[in-house]
Amino acid sequence: MKWRPFKHGDVEYSLHHLNRCTIEFIVPPVSDKPERKYIVDVSYSLHCFTKGLPEDGAYDRSLLYSDKRESRLFDPRRYSLSQNLPGIVSELIRRYCMHTGHGNFFTVAILDENGQEVDYDIFFTVSKSSTKGRLNLYIQTAFVRERNKLPAGKPIRFEIILYNTLHGKKIRD
Repeated sequence: MKWRPFKHGDVEYSLHHLNRCTIEFIVPPVSDKPERKYIVDVSYSLHCFTKGLPEDGAYDRSLLYSDKRESRLFDPRRYSLSQNLPGIVSELIRRYCMHTGHGNFFTVAILDENGQEVDYDIFFTVSKSSTKGRLNLYIQTAFVRERNKLPAGKPIRFEIILYNTLHGKKIRD
């Protein structure tokens, strides 16, 4: 998917950094296990740069951004932080993620936005691709978490998520 830019007033916000891409993740050989390669098609939801509509229905209509499924409000802070997502995603193979038990996983990256430390949560799913030997990584949402509101989950290495998904193995809760 290619995201169209968002224009607000005289400012145009490019979303090219969130266009669909392919990453090859490599797990180096360990002891008797050979090197493993995973070809992963990465796509991002508009939740990575937008926020939900307020319940009271009062909002600036010029901030609306829509895809084929929904309309949400462009969020400058989420947009700014989303520029870090491609780099974070490319490093996932080195991370432990948290399995929430809902088929989603998340990882928390400490990012320095405007000189302040923030907890940035990234929720994603991994699924088999229709192309043999490939996987899909779908970033469902990414946002700054309120302090002390860490979702519960069990740690799992990202490479295990990839391996189990590719081979049709269940990821234990």
